Amino acid sequence: MKRTAAALTLALTSLLPATASAQAFDVDRAGIEELKKRSAALDREKAAIKKRLSDLSRPEGGAFERGAAKLYPLPPEKPPQEQAKSHFCDYDQRLFVRADSLDNFLYAAPTAEDAQGASVSYTDDRVANSRTLAVQGQVSYVLFRDLCPKTPNRYVPFISGWAVAPFVAADGNFTSPRARSEQSSLKVGVDYQFELARSFGIFGDFPLRQVFTLSPYYQTDFRGEARAYGFNGYWDAYDLRYNLGGYLKTNPYLGWFVQLRGEADIRQVDIPGVTGLSSTSYEWAGATARLTMIFLPFADVPDWLQNRFSFIGTAKYFHDFRSGMDVSLYQATLKYKLNPAGYSSIGFEYTNGTSKEALVYTQKYMIKFLYAE
Repeated sequence: MKRTAAALTLALTSLLPATASAQAFDVDRAGIEELKKRSAALDREKAAIKKRLSDLSRPEGGAFERGAAKLYPLPPEKPPQEQAKSHFCDYDQRLFVRADSLDNFLYAAPTAEDAQGASVSYTDDRVANSRTLAVQGQVSYVLFRDLCPKTPNRYVPFISGWAVAPFVAADGNFTSPRARSEQSSLKVGVDYQFELARSFGIFGDFPLRQVFTLSPYYQTDFRGEARAYGFNGYWDAYDLRYNLGGYLKTNPYLGWFVQLRGEADIRQVDIPGVTGLSSTSYEWAGATARLTMIFLPFADVPDWLQNRFSFIGTAKYFHDFRSGMDVSLYQATLKYKLNPAGYSSIGFEYTNGTSKEALVYTQKYMIKFLYAE
C-alpha cells in the first residue's frame, strides 16, 4: 500500500512541471497577441500623424489645391497607396474626352463625373435613303503638366499650375449622300494653359484663381475641304467659395457650379468648305456661361437615382469686330448617367443658335449618347 501511494505521488509530481509549462506557454502566446495588436494600433496612429503633418506642411499653392480635398474626396475604403495616388497634386490623367475646351480647363476640372462629355449620334433614314453621322466633342492628351508648383513665401502673384495638351475638336454632321444642310468644323491645335494665383481680382480677392489659355489651331471640315487657321485666347475664373468652376460636395441633394469664360478668336479663312464661313478674316470676342447641376449626388436613395441625373445649360455670345456680326448659341442638356462614375450617359439636348465655328443657324432636339473621360 505504501509502495502504491509513493508511486502515485511520484506520478503526480512528474506531471506538475508539464502542466505549469503549458500554462506558461498559453500566457506567453496571449501576451504576444496583445503586443501585436498594440503594435498595429501604434502603426496606424503613426501613419495618421504622418499624413496630418504632411498635409500641414504642403504649400497652399497649386491648381485649386485649397479646395481639392473636398472637390476630389477619397473613398475611405481605398488603400493608402491609392489615396496618395489620387491626391490632386499627383493627378495623373492624360487622356481627356469632353464636349469642348470648357469641359476641361487646366485639364483638372471639372471631373469626368461632372463633365458634359462628347457625343455621337447616327441616323439611317431608309425612306429618304440617307445617313447622317453627328459628332460633338474634343479629345486632348496632356503632354506636360504641373498642378502644384512651389508657392513663393511672399504674397505675390505666381503661376500655380500649367498644362500643355494637343487636341482635336469636332462639331457637325456628315451626310451620305451629301445634303445641302451638311455643316461641320474640325480643329487640330495645342492648348497652352496656366493658372495665376494671388493675382489682382475683379473685386478684391475675387476670383481666387484665374486660368489663361492660348490655343493656336488649324481648321477644316469633316470632308477635308475647308482651310482656316488662327488662335483662341481663353480666360476662366475659379473660386470654390462661390461655386465658380467647381463646388464643395457638402449637400447630398444638389451639387452645382457655374463656369464663366471670356474668349477671343482670331481666324483667317482661305477656303470655307462645308461651313457657312467666308474667305476672309474674323476677329471674334465674347463670353460663355455654363451652369451644371447634379441631382442627389450622395443622398440616401436607390442606386439608380443617386448621382444619376444632371442638367447642363450653356449660353454663348460673340461679336466680330471686322464685320460687326453678332452670333449667339443656347444649349440645354438633361443627362442620365449609365454608371455612377458618369463616364457614359444618355442625354436629351436642345440647341438654338449659331456657332462661330461654322456660322450655320441650328435649332434642333436630339437624344445623344455621351461619354466623358
